[in-house]
Amino acid sequence: MATVTYFLVHRISRDRLAAVGLTLAAIGASFTLWSARPLFLGILAFLGLLWIVEVPDSWLGQRAIWTIPVLVWLWANTHGTFSLGLAYLGLHLAGRWLEGAPFWAGRERVPGHGGGDRRGCGGGEPLRSGLLLFPVQLLTRGDILKRVSEWRSPDFRTIQGLMFAGWLAVFVACFALGRRRPSRRDVVVTVPFLLLAFWAQRNIALSPLVGVAAAARCVGRDEYRPPADSPLNRIVAVALIGLGLVWTAQAAGEPDFDTSTYPVAALHWVADHGLLGRRLMTTDAWAGYVILRWWPEQKVFVDDRYDMYPRPILEDFIRFDDGDRRWPEILDRNRIDVVVWRANDAIVRLMEANRGWTEGYRDKKAVVLTRAKAAPDPPAAQPTEPAAPPKGTSGPAGLGEAIDRFAAEQPVPFSVVARLLPDGPVVARSADRRVPSASLYKLFVARELLRRVGAGSVERAAPAVPTADGRPRTAGDCIRDMIVLSDNPCGVWGLGQVGGRAARRHAGPGRVPGYVAGQPPADHRRRRRPVPRAGPGRDALRPGRGGGHRRALRAPRGPAGRRPAAPGAAPRHLPRPGEGRAFGAIAELARRAWAAVG
Repeated sequence: MATVTYFLVHRISRDRLAAVGLTLAAIGASFTLWSARPLFLGILAFLGLLWIVEVPDSWLGQRAIWTIPVLVWLWANTHGTFSLGLAYLGLHLAGRWLEGAPFWAGRERVPGHGGGDRRGCGGGEPLRSGLLLFPVQLLTRGDILKRVSEWRSPDFRTIQGLMFAGWLAVFVACFALGRRRPSRRDVVVTVPFLLLAFWAQRNIALSPLVGVAAAARCVGRDEYRPPADSPLNRIVAVALIGLGLVWTAQAAGEPDFDTSTYPVAALHWVADHGLLGRRLMTTDAWAGYVILRWWPEQKVFVDDRYDMYPRPILEDFIRFDDGDRRWPEILDRNRIDVVVWRANDAIVRLMEANRGWTEGYRDKKAVVLTRAKAAPDPPAAQPTEPAAPPKGTSGPAGLGEAIDRFAAEQPVPFSVVARLLPDGPVVARSADRRVPSASLYKLFVARELLRRVGAGSVERAAPAVPTADGRPRTAGDCIRDMIVLSDNPCGVWGLGQVGGRAARRHAGPGRVPGYVAGQPPADHRRRRRPVPRAGPGRDALRPGRGGGHRRALRAPRGPAGRRPAAPGAAPRHLPRPGEGRAFGAIAELARRAWAAVG
């Protein structure tokens, strides 16, 4: 592909040196999207169309009346980028029209007739309008496509973004400083494809190829540069040939498929236990492996082709992946019997806590959950007498009932230990259950991020820190993982986004009854850890110059040194329900317990 691009640029610019430079810049940006998939065939077809249109005196260009229809016919049966090829033809004709060459006269009639033939599918069946308008329909799926990294705007902090930025610099320099000014046709053709590249990273594969032809015309010569018989040229040519041979040998020695990131063992367990053919839910990335290895015996619910599936199906998949509380309804409505999912995701923990699902297999990568068989209801537990409260105290009336009602309404189990301070009796529910510990600051950081999402200042689909295995995460993913999994990288990332001053509004001392602003309770003062003079902990919580942990979290004191709470009121530092499912449930539990003992 690089060779074809080089000869195209050299044919237009008549300058070998310019052809090498432009080819390296354009291919360097496009190369980041190359892989063994149908998109690669679409890029090859696009290069063929560029040869026909940009070099009209070539063998293909002179026979455009039939080469364009044949190319589009093959292209339409290979990859959806053929629609961008038709858009390129339309922009070319519109640009030539602005230059005084209407598409109904002269040579412009040839690409107009060739590209306008709607008979592009196998067997001569005409292309339907829905297929031709498919790229336009994609614009309505922005909220779904932004979950896929290739459909997001380029990130100029990555290698792919830097290579694209380098190509942009070369392209602008050629237009601004070239020997010739860009024509109207070149501007009409290249600008929309540049905008497409800014809209979605996957379009970077095609945008530089469109722009390299226009850039070559701007820096082109009137006559071919005479060849220079220099030893350096021969050394470079031999080095390139040798490098190509080395890459070819390395590729030939590698396995055809790299399955190290896929749930190979988990799916073999599914096959060994006679579950192949059941309705399967797996991740969009793993679904491609299932199709390759087990189709047609095993079908999938959704794969990573977000542009092809019906919108209701994709919305169900996204809700399930996000751990939405409607996940049981989604699985029941779609009659899913087997779930193969990432072992550490929050949805797996929710399913493990549900009696309707059973874990059948687990490794470090994946877990297999199947529908539990119908079983008789367990016998009702015999009521036990509550423990007598200590002398001199009275039991908190209604506290146990309030906690029981709350726990019965939740989709996941809660472990609760409540005590009427300072020395009242204890009400415990599942107190001996072992659960992972959590960093409480993440809840307040998550609440501030949710507030900013609601205000529109933070985009839920914005990129955040990746997982430990390198899987990309959005801001919404990190908010969920902070609340559900107490994820440390997401906590550090979120604190860096909101800053200690913003988190202080939700977690500041002085908002809890009986807590004096700026100092710990009396029974903990001697055990307080010293504030570090420097380090990441101090810097992360410090809102400005000077001050450490206490200054960053200090709240203004009232006349008596504290901010008293109203009688019967819940602690005001807790969030309102609805600002995160787990966080809102904890707040609701606290309010009910507070009201029961108030």
